[in-house]
Amino acid sequence: MRNACLLIGFALVTILPRFVFAQETFETTVVQMTTGDQIEAWALTIQADGQPVAKRAGEATAALFHFYDLNNDQRLDEVESQTIASPAGLRQLPLGRLLPTMVQRPTDIDPNEDGLITLDEFQTYYAAFSKAGLWLTSDVTPRNAEMNAALLRAMAIMPGDKVDPKRIERSMMRLMTLDMNADELISPGELLPRHVYPGVTPTRLVSGDNVSVHSFGIIQVRQGNAAACDHHWAINLSPDGASLQDLSSPQTKVNALTSTSIASTARLHVTTPSNSRAEASLAELASQFASSAGEDNEIKLSEIAGMQNQVDLENLIPLADRNRDDVLTAQEFAQWQVVVQAYIGSVVVVAILDFEQNLFTALDENFDGSLSAQELSEAWEVLQSAGVVQAGRLVPRQLPRQLRFVISQGPSQKLLDQGPTQGPAWFQALDRNRDGQISRDEFPASAEKFSAMDRDDDGFLSLKDIAPSTDSHR
Repeated sequence: MRNACLLIGFALVTILPRFVFAQETFETTVVQMTTGDQIEAWALTIQADGQPVAKRAGEATAALFHFYDLNNDQRLDEVESQTIASPAGLRQLPLGRLLPTMVQRPTDIDPNEDGLITLDEFQTYYAAFSKAGLWLTSDVTPRNAEMNAALLRAMAIMPGDKVDPKRIERSMMRLMTLDMNADELISPGELLPRHVYPGVTPTRLVSGDNVSVHSFGIIQVRQGNAAACDHHWAINLSPDGASLQDLSSPQTKVNALTSTSIASTARLHVTTPSNSRAEASLAELASQFASSAGEDNEIKLSEIAGMQNQVDLENLIPLADRNRDDVLTAQEFAQWQVVVQAYIGSVVVVAILDFEQNLFTALDENFDGSLSAQELSEAWEVLQSAGVVQAGRLVPRQLPRQLRFVISQGPSQKLLDQGPTQGPAWFQALDRNRDGQISRDEFPASAEKFSAMDRDDDGFLSLKDIAPSTDSHR
């Protein structure tokens, strides 16, 4: 049995108009996917705000260390580390759960038993729980076989039927008749009533010695290097947006790239960084402190009995009370917020969705959860390239497994790639269904004007159609 590997690497990157990679390579996480006798490997070089993910995770842990280090001697004595925030609780911060429990000083945080904890010992202890700032989760989406049956039924095609471009074109026209809300898109719910797509949020954490068993095989994670991969992508996440570059291809594409290999089609989608849930929770916590603090701008643990937010304060004060005097001052609370914000911004999540052999997912090239007219017009080419058409017959069971990797800073608020339409403001305004193109029904001017702008005569206006041209013959 051979292995398929997704290699997630951390490397120094200088952000220029294009990515420029230095030679120095940091720690690499290898996600080993056992899929029969096939080999697949993907390398991801992920950054957050121009920094390797592992470095940001280390900085977050360092912020917590310095919060506890009252005398700034770069050591935590037994008093300073008598109780610390639980590692499992800290992992909940990016999820908006900002009150991790405190635990007694663990014995294994001081391996040399000298009574003092160094920054290196502190970071080593927490790194085992933080996953070096990278969370990799996976799950299988539901009702894939039902989706296939519904799609083929709507296309009036049975597995094994003879197909050609004309028949597929007619089948796609049949599909458009299911567009009940007239948005020029075919959604999963229009094929399979009450179906929620993708229908799952991957929560199964794959890391360390954990083994995750799925329909496509076994996923394991270990440390290694990315010397040989089928494909290599570079991802940078920042408040200004997300960038993705295919380093295996001379052509740069943003937001969604596809790598078709022996056993599956792996497609990457990068979502714009958003920690809105955690940020909102932090703002609410700050509001609670402001409303509960007295004129001296502090909260005494002995005086919170009967307060409306007593439970939250009982958890907050031990966390943020640096000097352990049972009084939380505004300065201490501000210092604790720095720690929280560092943790919120330190986590990158790679969510793997396994759609098995879902034809709808294969046709949904931009992974927005619906089939546009353009995607339907390209169905024949997609089916052919996926190997589903063999000897002139449709063989759905030959469809490569559809894997989608959704990469985000912090847990993604959405899994489908439903970002804003690109292009000038007027183009975005006319593109009502957000499919990246303007149909004749969406175009308010005359048919003659539409035809003049439709350079490739495909019945839609794309960004390519409206780009400046030196062609004077139209």
